[in-house]
Amino acid sequence: MRVDLVLGAFGLALLAVAAGTVVLGVRRSWRRARGIAAWTFWLSAGVQMLAWFAVPFAVVHEVVATAGGDASSKARILAETISEGMNCTASLLLASPIAAVTWVVAVWQTRKARRGQTSG
Repeated sequence: MRVDLVLGAFGLALLAVAAGTVVLGVRRSWRRARGIAAWTFWLSAGVQMLAWFAVPFAVVHEVVATAGGDASSKARILAETISEGMNCTASLLLASPIAAVTWVVAVWQTRKARRGQTSG
Protein backbone atom coordinates (compact mmCIF):
# COMPACT_ATOMS: atom_id res chain seq x y z
CA MET A 1 0.00 0.00 0.00
CA ARG A 2 1.32 3.42 -0.90
CA VAL A 3 1.65 5.88 1.95
CA ASP A 4 0.90 8.89 -0.22
CA LEU A 5 -2.48 7.47 -1.29
CA VAL A 6 -3.38 6.65 2.31
CA LEU A 7 -2.45 10.17 3.41
CA GLY A 8 -4.51 11.65 0.59
CA ALA A 9 -7.56 9.57 1.48
CA PHE A 10 -7.17 10.39 5.17
CA GLY A 11 -6.91 14.08 4.30
CA LEU A 12 -10.12 13.95 2.29
CA ALA A 13 -11.88 12.19 5.15
CA LEU A 14 -10.72 14.86 7.62
CA LEU A 15 -11.85 17.56 5.20
CA ALA A 16 -15.31 15.98 5.14
CA VAL A 17 -15.35 15.85 8.95
CA ALA A 18 -14.28 19.51 9.14
CA ALA A 19 -17.14 20.43 6.81
CA GLY A 20 -19.43 18.40 9.07
CA THR A 21 -18.39 20.54 12.05
CA VAL A 22 -19.47 23.62 10.13
CA VAL A 23 -22.85 21.98 9.56
CA LEU A 24 -23.09 21.21 13.28
CA GLY A 25 -22.35 24.87 14.00
CA VAL A 26 -25.05 26.03 11.63
CA ARG A 27 -27.47 23.70 13.43
CA ARG A 28 -26.38 25.24 16.76
CA SER A 29 -24.94 22.00 18.11
CA TRP A 30 -21.87 23.80 19.43
CA ARG A 31 -20.82 21.26 22.05
CA ARG A 32 -20.52 18.45 19.49
CA ALA A 33 -18.93 20.80 16.95
CA ARG A 34 -16.33 21.87 19.50
CA GLY A 35 -15.20 18.33 20.31
CA ILE A 36 -15.14 17.09 16.73
CA ALA A 37 -13.41 20.24 15.44
CA ALA A 38 -10.70 19.93 18.10
CA TRP A 39 -9.97 16.31 17.15
CA THR A 40 -10.06 17.16 13.45
CA PHE A 41 -7.64 20.04 13.87
CA TRP A 42 -5.09 18.09 15.92
CA LEU A 43 -5.29 15.02 13.68
CA SER A 44 -4.83 17.06 10.51
CA ALA A 45 -1.94 19.03 12.03
CA GLY A 46 -0.28 15.80 13.17
CA VAL A 47 -0.66 14.12 9.80
CA GLN A 48 0.72 17.22 8.07
CA MET A 49 3.80 17.21 10.28
CA LEU A 50 4.26 13.49 9.72
CA ALA A 51 3.92 13.77 5.94
CA TRP A 52 6.07 16.87 5.58
CA PHE A 53 8.90 16.06 7.98
CA ALA A 54 9.04 12.55 9.41
CA VAL A 55 8.32 10.58 6.24
CA PRO A 56 10.85 12.46 4.03
CA PHE A 57 13.58 12.13 6.64
CA ALA A 58 12.89 8.43 7.05
CA VAL A 59 13.09 7.97 3.28
CA VAL A 60 16.32 9.95 3.09
CA HIS A 61 17.82 7.91 5.93
CA GLU A 62 16.91 4.72 4.10
CA VAL A 63 18.33 5.99 0.80
CA VAL A 64 21.58 7.09 2.43
CA ALA A 65 21.93 3.80 4.30
CA THR A 66 21.18 1.49 1.36
CA ALA A 67 22.33 3.30 -1.76
CA GLY A 68 25.70 4.80 -2.41
CA GLY A 69 24.86 7.20 -5.21
CA ASP A 70 25.94 10.76 -5.61
CA ALA A 71 24.64 13.73 -3.68
CA SER A 72 22.46 15.00 -6.53
CA SER A 73 20.42 11.78 -6.70
CA LYS A 74 19.92 11.83 -2.93
CA ALA A 75 18.80 15.46 -3.09
CA ARG A 76 16.39 14.63 -5.92
CA ILE A 77 14.88 11.77 -3.91
CA LEU A 78 14.44 14.05 -0.89
CA ALA A 79 12.80 16.78 -2.99
CA GLU A 80 10.44 14.31 -4.66
CA THR A 81 9.46 12.79 -1.33
CA ILE A 82 8.74 16.17 0.26
CA SER A 83 6.80 17.26 -2.81
CA GLU A 84 4.75 14.06 -2.82
CA GLY A 85 3.99 14.42 0.88
CA MET A 86 2.84 17.99 0.41
CA ASN A 87 0.72 17.17 -2.64
CA CYS A 88 -1.04 14.31 -0.90
CA THR A 89 -1.86 16.36 2.17
CA ALA A 90 -3.21 19.39 0.31
CA SER A 91 -6.73 18.63 1.53
CA LEU A 92 -5.43 18.89 5.09
CA LEU A 93 -4.42 22.47 4.36
CA LEU A 94 -8.14 23.15 3.96
CA ALA A 95 -9.28 20.96 6.85
CA SER A 96 -6.98 22.51 9.46
CA PRO A 97 -8.17 26.13 9.21
CA ILE A 98 -11.83 25.10 8.85
CA ALA A 99 -11.57 22.95 11.97
CA ALA A 100 -9.62 25.60 13.88
CA VAL A 101 -12.11 28.38 13.12
CA THR A 102 -15.06 26.12 13.94
CA TRP A 103 -13.36 25.08 17.17
CA VAL A 104 -12.78 28.70 18.25
CA VAL A 105 -16.34 29.75 17.39
CA ALA A 106 -17.79 26.69 19.14
CA VAL A 107 -15.79 27.38 22.31
CA TRP A 108 -16.95 30.99 22.22
CA GLN A 109 -20.59 29.99 21.68
CA THR A 110 -20.59 27.37 24.45
CA ARG A 111 -19.05 29.85 26.92
CA LYS A 112 -21.58 32.47 25.85
CA ALA A 113 -24.44 29.99 26.35
CA ARG A 114 -23.05 28.93 29.74
CA ARG A 115 -22.87 32.58 30.89
CA GLY A 116 -26.43 33.11 29.69
CA GLN A 117 -27.67 30.12 31.74
CA THR A 118 -25.90 31.15 34.95
CA SER A 119 -26.95 34.81 34.83
CA GLY A 120 -30.61 34.16 34.09
